[in-house]
Amino acid sequence: PVLYGEMLHKEEDGTASQSIKNWLGENDWKHDTWQRRYPTGTHDVAYTIAAFTAKLLEPESENGLLTKWLTELAYGEAVLCHTFHYGAQQSVSKADFMKLVQQATGLEANPVHVVNLEESPPEQRPPFDVKLNNNALRAYLGFTYRAPSVLSVADVKEIWLKHYWEEVAAARERFAVKPNEAEGRTADAVQPDA
Repeated sequence: PVLYGEMLHKEEDGTASQSIKNWLGENDWKHDTWQRRYPTGTHDVAYTIAAFTAKLLEPESENGLLTKWLTELAYGEAVLCHTFHYGAQQSVSKADFMKLVQQATGLEANPVHVVNLEESPPEQRPPFDVKLNNNALRAYLGFTYRAPSVLSVADVKEIWLKHYWEEVAAARERFAVKPNEAEGRTADAVQPDA
C-alpha cells in the first residue's frame, strides 16, 4: 500500500512525484498497467487510528481491547493479540495515477507511456496485488469504521500539482494549451497560494 497526503515539498514522496516530474519534462518513462497499488490517504489513516484508539480505551466496554488485555493479564492468560490492516480497497496502477495527473493538468496532448509488467520475466516483476484486508478492523470498529477514500483528480491537484505549477505552465506552453482550455479543470488548481 502507498500512502498519500500533504507534502511539504515536491519529490518528498519519491516515485509519484518523480513520475510527475518526468512526465512534465522529458516524458521518457513507461508506467505500468499491471501491478495493483492501493493508495491510501493519510487523512483516512489518521481518522482510523483515532477511532481505533478511542475504541481501545473504552473503559466500561467489553469490546474495549484494553479491558480484555488487562483481564487476561490479571488471570495470567495469554494476552489477546490482533493485527488490524487498513488500506484503500480500489486499485490504481501507476499508469492510472499518471492518467489522473494528465486529467488534472489538462495536458491530454502529453501522452502517458504505458508498459505491462506481466510480460516481464517473473523474477523482474513487482508483486501483482498487495491489497490489505480491512475486514477485522471493520468488524472491530463497527459504525465508526470509515472506508478509505478513492484517489481522485482533486487529490492529485491538491497534493502534488500545487508543487509543480511552474512545470505545468511550461508544459502547457509547449503543448499550446490555454489554462482554461480543459473546461476549467486546471485553471486554479495548480497555481500557488497567494
